[in-house]
Amino acid sequence: MDLDKALADFPGLSLFNEERDNQDTLTIFETIPMKLPGMNLVYDRSPKFRSLLDCQSDQWLTLMGRVDGRALGFASLSWGPRYVNGEIKNVSYLGDLRVLPVKEASSIWKNFYPILLDYSRENLKIDYHLTAILADNKFAIKALVAENPKRKFKYHPLNSTTMINVLGTKPFMLSKSALKVERISVKDAVKEGLIDFMDREEKKKLFGYDFKHSEWKRRLKSWPLIENFEFFVIRDRNGIRGLSLPWSISPIKRMRVEKMKNALKVLFKGLSLLGLTLPKDGESLKIPYLTHLTFHPEAKNSERAEMVSAFIQETKKLPWAKGAHFISFDDSWNLCSEKFLTPYILQKTQVNLYAVTSVNETIPLEFAGVTLGFEMVLA
Repeated sequence: MDLDKALADFPGLSLFNEERDNQDTLTIFETIPMKLPGMNLVYDRSPKFRSLLDCQSDQWLTLMGRVDGRALGFASLSWGPRYVNGEIKNVSYLGDLRVLPVKEASSIWKNFYPILLDYSRENLKIDYHLTAILADNKFAIKALVAENPKRKFKYHPLNSTTMINVLGTKPFMLSKSALKVERISVKDAVKEGLIDFMDREEKKKLFGYDFKHSEWKRRLKSWPLIENFEFFVIRDRNGIRGLSLPWSISPIKRMRVEKMKNALKVLFKGLSLLGLTLPKDGESLKIPYLTHLTFHPEAKNSERAEMVSAFIQETKKLPWAKGAHFISFDDSWNLCSEKFLTPYILQKTQVNLYAVTSVNETIPLEFAGVTLGFEMVLA
């Protein structure tokens, strides 16, 4: 299948051209904020829309949708090697689906989506497609996931994970962990066995990252300023028990608070008296992410939670993390009820993960409910 020929049947669609389309994509993000109780969150991908896609993969494409020359939406596809049952497969992440609420825009995308899936399978040799939707995004779930006989594609539920935002600690409750956190520079990660440790655990996941052969080298080149950051590592006498790489994605992606209601402003001002650093209207969130969070397979949830607590406390000591509004990590282990995390004030956001296929395609039954390779900071 030739993509150019397929696009010819949809005159409103074209491949992303940075010089022509960069500002339009940034404007659409501004136009379609995430509406939360009491405020809006605006995704800011300036100065370059493509920078996050470069972090996701060396291989990606974005389709722009226009009507009468006006940009009405876009969607992206990034792909690369991932583990499936311990073997390397070509797996894509479908993201950046942003469509202005006009009939022409949604119609173009719904009709072209199955063609893109067919093209990616036949020409890009992509074996599987992964995507994520916030559990609270009822509109997207209804539009994309709910059963619809007219739809020519299908979303297959795989699992869910939870983004945990650590806002602060409850007064007089924090128990300091006795665990020793070792700092390892990114340039020494291979020598110290960190990459092999992560790769062994990713290999057990569905769509786990191939750190050992390709992904780590790629991230060293594409993640902004990564060479300036350090891994946090916890060991026992037998070796590594857990690790994480605190990192900031703010050079290429930020979330900005807009249209905050007065009641929320008053609430936030009161909560600041408890030591919480809460955003002001118009301010971009400052968020250190505990990326690459990996544990030894024999670690129980109580130990995992203690290690996360130790990583949180160590992150707070980092000069670049001072003044952060919260610290975020991906909790696919359901750790929040464990002793060492209950002292924290936490905000939780559930993220549903799906495989996407053409309407007549299926996925293996064993895919549902397993742990997936998913780096929340890249979504």
